[in-house]
Amino acid sequence: MTKRFYEPSKTASLCCLSAAPSDPSPPSLFVGRYRKQTKSQFARDDPAFLVLLAGWLVVSSAGFALVLGVSLWAYVKLLLYVVLVDCVGVGMVVATALWALCNKYLLKPAFR
Repeated sequence: MTKRFYEPSKTASLCCLSAAPSDPSPPSLFVGRYRKQTKSQFARDDPAFLVLLAGWLVVSSAGFALVLGVSLWAYVKLLLYVVLVDCVGVGMVVATALWALCNKYLLKPAFR
């Protein structure tokens, strides 16, 4: 059996337990409206994904601009095209087409 380098004292854990609130129930802030808004929602927005996506679009556009040897203005136009047309525009077209397809064929007749 190995010996520990540090033996935590029992008084330290008792001090932490005595500092804990006596009511273990969560505050009403988390039980209230936010819980009701996200109760049946399985997909929640994640802004970190958009930050990472934007960063990688800037990096990949800069790589294309370096390989193609274009000017700074051409790089800015390429970046705007990649973000607005390739990412947002095509995303809206695909999302709208799939929304219409799902609403036409995948809904139960009672919900139409």
